[in-house]
Amino acid sequence: MSLDSLQLDKLLGPVRENLSGILPNILKVLVILVIGWLIAVIVRAAIRRVLRATGLNRRLSSSTSSAMDVELGVAKGAYWIIILMTLVAVFSNLDLPMVSEPLNALVMQVFAYLPKLISAGVLALVAWVLAAVVRTVSVKGINATGIAARLGENDGQATLGSNIGNILYWLIILLFLPAILGALQLEGLLEPVKDMVDKILKMIPNIFAAGIIGFVGWIVAKILRDITSNVLATTRLDTFAVKAGMSSSVRLS
Repeated sequence: MSLDSLQLDKLLGPVRENLSGILPNILKVLVILVIGWLIAVIVRAAIRRVLRATGLNRRLSSSTSSAMDVELGVAKGAYWIIILMTLVAVFSNLDLPMVSEPLNALVMQVFAYLPKLISAGVLALVAWVLAAVVRTVSVKGINATGIAARLGENDGQATLGSNIGNILYWLIILLFLPAILGALQLEGLLEPVKDMVDKILKMIPNIFAAGIIGFVGWIVAKILRDITSNVLATTRLDTFAVKAGMSSSVRLS
């Protein structure tokens, strides 16, 4: 063996040794990346399919009258959590603690906050279901009484039942909002919202009393109108008015 070959072998020897130690680790990291990405994609697709089967977007859009893609948001959230966990495993295997430790801390914070998100989600779901049921029952109940027809509502206008149903719907959502914010521990938003809800609850008796007074006043006015019309029709004042030269289109009754 020549001197040049010996020198080249001496130079490449450490490189080969380093590569022989690094290559298995690199292959392992690549396998982790591929498997983690595949799991993330599968989980994202599965969550979207399950949520789509429940019709969550359609139900929320019909309830809030706005386009919402909650299904995609939940699926993407799960996807990126799995990707973060995969990156932590990758950098740990590459022996890069300066990168893996902050990512690991982030993942731990996400998992620590996850129960709060689940609690808030359950409360929001309960609030939405309860509000939707109350709105449906109130609309059907009011429409069944025929009050809207008696009030003389025209076609194309929002019915009395739907208006009251929407008011009750958003009132229930508003009542649940402090509990949802409390579950998320958003203290900065919780106090103003609680104060607002307290003020609204204090106003409800006055609003209810004003509504009753207005309704009673409307009934009294309608009774007086009918009595006056009947009295004028009985006394035939319309006939006297026509004889006096008034237009027949002008009716006192």
